[in-house]
Amino acid sequence: MELLELWTRHPEHTADIYKIENNSIWIGNVERLRLRGYAMEILPKLRFHEENVMGELSLSARKTKHLTGILKIERNSICVGKVKKIDLEDYAAGILPKLKLHRENEMEELFFEDIQP
Repeated sequence: MELLELWTRHPEHTADIYKIENNSIWIGNVERLRLRGYAMEILPKLRFHEENVMGELSLSARKTKHLTGILKIERNSICVGKVKKIDLEDYAAGILPKLKLHRENEMEELFFEDIQP
């Protein structure tokens, strides 16, 4: 899959995500993953192919409530494999300790952006 992009501003659109077990939604290989708003809550539920090399992981959370579930999970518990570029906007930077990268990962770019006034 070249691009998986999910975005929602409304918590009711993702309310059932909390019922899904972590690492239970098989995605396989994905080149670019972009999650915005409440859609970020799906990240721990995704499972990638162990040899996946993601070109871009882009996460955006303009409010802390977009990360309610993710902030409660353990460090290094969201396995994303190898990632060349990580782009974190606003409060999404708070999940960096939750991400687990492949031990042989060679990241080219890590970008933090604060777009809130």
